[in-house]
Amino acid sequence: MTAHVLDKRRVAARFGRHAGTYEANALVQDEMADRLVAALARLALAPSSILELGCGTGRLTERLAVAYPSARLLAVDIARPMVEAARARLAGRPRVEVRLADAEALESAERFDLVVSNATIQWFAAPAASLRRLAGLLAPGGAMAHATLGPATFVELLAALGTPRERGGHGGPSLVLHPARRWAAWLVEAGLADVEARRRLVRRDYESARAFLAALRATGAAYAHEPRRAGRRLGEAMRRYDAAYRSPAGTYATFEVIELYARAAGGC
Repeated sequence: MTAHVLDKRRVAARFGRHAGTYEANALVQDEMADRLVAALARLALAPSSILELGCGTGRLTERLAVAYPSARLLAVDIARPMVEAARARLAGRPRVEVRLADAEALESAERFDLVVSNATIQWFAAPAASLRRLAGLLAPGGAMAHATLGPATFVELLAALGTPRERGGHGGPSLVLHPARRWAAWLVEAGLADVEARRRLVRRDYESARAFLAALRATGAAYAHEPRRAGRRLGEAMRRYDAAYRSPAGTYATFEVIELYARAAGGC
C-alpha cells in the first residue's frame, strides 16, 4: 500500500542535469539544512560515524563536517553530477566520503551513530520498508533525523493547474508527499523510539508564477510537480496562479516542511 512507482533513473537524470543550478534555486532546502543542523546541536549528539542520504551538492554534508569534525561521514546520492559537485566541495576533508548510491538500496556493514537527510526521503519509492532498512544501519542508541516535504507543498501550483497530487505529470505515477503523522508511524514501525515529527509552513515569494516554475525546474524537482501542459493552457494556469496567490513581491508558493527525529534502542 505504501510503495509507488518512481522511475529512479529519470529522477537521477533530472537532478543530475540541474546540479549546476540547484543551489541558486533551492533556497528553502538550504534553510531546511540549517535548521536540521541546529536541531542536531540541541540534541547534544556526539556521533563518530554519520550517514547522509541524498547529499546533492554537499551543502548539508559540509555543515555536518564542520559540526562534527572528528566523525567519519559517508554521503550518498543517486545522481552522478551531484556526487561530483559534492566531492569537489568537500575535497581536502579525509573523513568525508561521497558515494554514488541509491539510499533505498544502500548496503553497508558499518553501523552509524547518525543517519540524516534533507529533502530526500520524499523520493523514496517504498518509504516504510526503506526506513526499516535504514534503522538497521543505526548503531545502538543512534539517531535518525530527516527534513522532508509534506503534502501542503506547492498547493497553489496544483490548484492553478487543476492537478490532483496523486496524478503524475508524465503519463504515470508521480511523487507522493506523505503527512508528518505517517512518517512518524513508519519510524515507530521501524522499531525506533523517541519519535518526533514537527511540521511548519514556509511561504516564499517569487516575481511571478512563471518565475516560481522556472526556479522549480532549475532544482530538478519538476518531475514530481509539473504536469505536462504546454502553450495556451499553461499560460492560462500561470495567469490564474498570479491572480489568486499574490504577495508584495509578486506571487507566493508554500512549502510544508516536516522534521523527523528518532533514536535506536540501546543508548545510555
